[in-house]
Amino acid sequence: VISKKPGSRILVTIDQDSGDCILIKNSILTMVSTHCQCPVKIRIICRELESWFLGDLDSIKKVYPRFNPIFYKNKRTYRNVDLIHNPDKHLLKAIPELKNKNYFPKVEFAEKLAPLMNYDNNTSVSFKNTLKGINSLLES
Repeated sequence: VISKKPGSRILVTIDQDSGDCILIKNSILTMVSTHCQCPVKIRIICRELESWFLGDLDSIKKVYPRFNPIFYKNKRTYRNVDLIHNPDKHLLKAIPELKNKNYFPKVEFAEKLAPLMNYDNNTSVSFKNTLKGINSLLES
């Protein structure tokens, strides 16, 4: 079991989707507490991980040059990206290079965008809380 190895730490992340954060976290805590013997952090991603990408619109422009981040930064919907339902659908509609796709290419998008993201300027509170959780695990 990995949690018994010296220096092990575990970060559990899960999309909130439409679930209740407290119930989700308690359910995971119940499972983890009986099986893990190392520091554990649980982060519920509000609402979905794709919101993290919407929190860094400028990085999207680096991957998809026809995307216009300024147009979206001024919209009320994008002021709190963690409240956006189905952020993948927002991304699919907003990025001209993806408009002909029937589905959002999550893995491909993440692989392209993640290395370019500006962690300090991301507007997603969920993203920032997850980074804090990772840092606290590294410090423990």
